[in-house]
Amino acid sequence: MATPKKKVGRPAKKKLASAGIGDTIKKFTEAIGIKACEGCNARARFANKAFPFNVKKGEMTRDQYDQWTEFKSKELKGLLDIEMDFIQDTYNAVNHTGLIPCRNCGGHGWNQLIANIDSHYSKY
Repeated sequence: MATPKKKVGRPAKKKLASAGIGDTIKKFTEAIGIKACEGCNARARFANKAFPFNVKKGEMTRDQYDQWTEFKSKELKGLLDIEMDFIQDTYNAVNHTGLIPCRNCGGHGWNQLIANIDSHYSKY
């Protein structure tokens, strides 16, 4: 009986897991030679949010990680509604919850949400 030959070639690249259908479409179009523009990236983010793949509780997608990196780079003196929306959405997505925090109370509750997201963020 003949021994099967080993395939020789370069090692496969490790690929990032798709956060949703948008990432999958983006990977496909890039594989066939279509480079993503800013509009394509925005559509991919929208599609990922609309049709996400299951991500384990406590894990961040690449998109969430990148957005949190950008958020943390800003110097905040207070939270605007849009920033509270972002924190709430990120917290709920990472922790698989439906928490709606009070927007009129002091910053302590928001600081706890930020600390929780930071604890997941620091794992990467």
